[in-house]
Amino acid sequence: MIDPQNPNYLNTPVHANRRRFQYQADNAPNTPVVTIITPYYNTGEVFHETADCVRNQSLQDWEWLIINDGSNDPEALAILDHYAKLADPRIRIIHQISNQGPGAARNKGSLHAQSQFLFFIDSDDLIEATLLEKCLWCLLSNPQVSFVNSYTVGFGAKEFLWESRFGECMNCLTNNPSNPNFMIRKIVYQVVDGYDIEIRAGMEDWDFWLRCATKGYWGYTIPEYLFWYRRRQNHEQRWSNQSDPNKFEQFRDRLRIKYSPLVLPEISNLNSASLAIYSDQSLFLPFDNPLKKNKKRVLLLVPWFALGGAEKFNLDLIGQLIDRHNCEVTIVATRTDGDAWSNIWLPIFAKLSSDIFILKHFLNRTDFPRFLHYLIRSRKIDSVIVTHSEIGYQLLPYLRAQCPHVSFIDYVHTELPEWMNGGFPRLSLMYQQQLDLTLTTSNHLKNWLIARGGNPKKIETCYINIDANNWNPELFNHTAIRAELGIAQNTTVILYACRLAAQKRPQMFAKVMRTLKKDHLNVVCLVAGDGPERGFLEKYIQQ
Repeated sequence: MIDPQNPNYLNTPVHANRRRFQYQADNAPNTPVVTIITPYYNTGEVFHETADCVRNQSLQDWEWLIINDGSNDPEALAILDHYAKLADPRIRIIHQISNQGPGAARNKGSLHAQSQFLFFIDSDDLIEATLLEKCLWCLLSNPQVSFVNSYTVGFGAKEFLWESRFGECMNCLTNNPSNPNFMIRKIVYQVVDGYDIEIRAGMEDWDFWLRCATKGYWGYTIPEYLFWYRRRQNHEQRWSNQSDPNKFEQFRDRLRIKYSPLVLPEISNLNSASLAIYSDQSLFLPFDNPLKKNKKRVLLLVPWFALGGAEKFNLDLIGQLIDRHNCEVTIVATRTDGDAWSNIWLPIFAKLSSDIFILKHFLNRTDFPRFLHYLIRSRKIDSVIVTHSEIGYQLLPYLRAQCPHVSFIDYVHTELPEWMNGGFPRLSLMYQQQLDLTLTTSNHLKNWLIARGGNPKKIETCYINIDANNWNPELFNHTAIRAELGIAQNTTVILYACRLAAQKRPQMFAKVMRTLKKDHLNVVCLVAGDGPERGFLEKYIQQ
């Protein structure tokens, strides 16, 4: 997964350095839950990369219809022949005698689809491993959503990050809100009669979104960079409606006449609050998606992927489980609140595992329980570890009842008297009967739990194991560091290193430093960290 703070456009989903979860179907589905449709016209070698992404999806209950749109290049046809001969009944090649354009190819595929959900991907584009699974669950969990996509990474001849989303593009008569790679309900595709096959110079997807909108259908964008849009050197030559300013204006004018006036349907928040949040909870799992397994598998429930000490421990824990204990790890973030900083470390976690899910990004909260149940069944999870996930604790009785052969463990860092008279350790005590083992960072916390009724036989201390050698002062050249920062050798340095959040009280810190500076001029304070309070701190310092 790309890091939007420091994007590496060469690190695509098929790069050799990507760490991959083993996604392989345990058995071939009788009826696929998703039909993947790919128009193919003289694509060439890059198609192997697209195929790699499709065949290594976390969702394996699919059929793939590759629509040969009149290809005439011998090498391109040989590539198609290779996939036709694979011993994979899920892949089918459908031939069109002449080249009719991507819209006609997509319509052709929809006629042959066996499933009720269609996913469109072009023959040279790439997708992250969990995209299909997240899109499908988004549609299953949110009946008001008709089609779904994700943020886009542009790579190849032109590199960019595109966060345009359906929910924010209410002025769709001015700009195209998305690209033609998405998942849609088959019934919606049929109602709007698919694509306009007369549009062959690009932007046929823009016309399609507006056709859907006129029928009352609209989409949702998962706020993660899961789709990679390849830009070729001849991109502008092939799609003149997009690249030629005059043709673009003409095309947009035609859309305005064709679809104006237009009122777009609104898609509500996927996690809108409810007093009876689980009152209508279904225990029915819509599909199984069983994956083959040759390693132990762990499901880790965390609140988020923020920058912080507990999150650094989670990274170390996952690394130990993978590298030293030969496990595969699925990671789920369960918090439904938060801001832009809540998942700032997601790309760092993605370096350790491709099997990562932020539930609020694609699920209605009502479906959190059964999605976790589904993950445990699909991955054949051996152990579930809950660490500082409030929802994780609340769902323990349900998950334990549904998955009696799985072990459930929690890890707690510190007591918080100001929240629930103890914080997460208090939650651990409340759900002790549902846990096989509780791990604590210190003997102090272990004794705290026992003193409040915890079972000594089910509580163990497991230190976070920071490597002290990494922080040995002798490893650092203090003189050089001070010179680099412009700090005199005789100046006192105070270091404030933490996640810049309200819990760390940066406002109190700022006031203390200001008071200290009045009386001690020869002091410099260094702040090392980031978070939602950074803006306040920078403004305070500037003032």
